[in-house]
Amino acid sequence: MYGNDQESDICLPCLAQSTPHCNFGETYSTIEGVIRQTTNQPIENMKYYIITEKCRDGDHEYYTDLIVKSDEPQAEWDDNWQDLFMCWQYTIDCKDADGLWSDNRIVSIQSIREITKHEAEVMGKLTSGLFTIKEILEEGKENWGELNNQ
Repeated sequence: MYGNDQESDICLPCLAQSTPHCNFGETYSTIEGVIRQTTNQPIENMKYYIITEKCRDGDHEYYTDLIVKSDEPQAEWDDNWQDLFMCWQYTIDCKDADGLWSDNRIVSIQSIREITKHEAEVMGKLTSGLFTIKEILEEGKENWGELNNQ
C-alpha cells in the first residue's frame, strides 16, 4: 500500500485471503484502504450528536432535541458554537448577562451528547431530521452578524 496515491502492491484476491489488520492506529485497516483506493470513497469518520436546547418562557421551560452530524469532533467546532447554533434555531433579539433572548424567552443549549450512527438515523426519522453542524454554524454566523450590526 502506498496511501492515497491510488497505487498498491497488494492485489484484491490476495488481500481477500489475508487477515485484516490495522496500519494506522485503530481507524484505518488494509481492507478499508483498498476499498478507499479502488472506489475513491473516503472512509466515513462522522460523529453524531444529540443537542438538547432549553427555552425558558416565564415560569415554563421547554426542551427540544436535535440530531447533528459532524466530520470533526465537538472540541474543534467554533468557540462560540452554542451562540451560533441558537442564532440558527431562533431569531435572537439580544444577548446579555443572562444569555440569548428570543421574543422575550431565554434560549440556551442544555446539553450535548455523542451518539452512534444508528441512534442518529433512528432518532432523525422520529424527530425533525439529521442536520450537519457545519451548515448550521455557517447559517448561524450570518444571523449572528445581523444581530451584532443592530
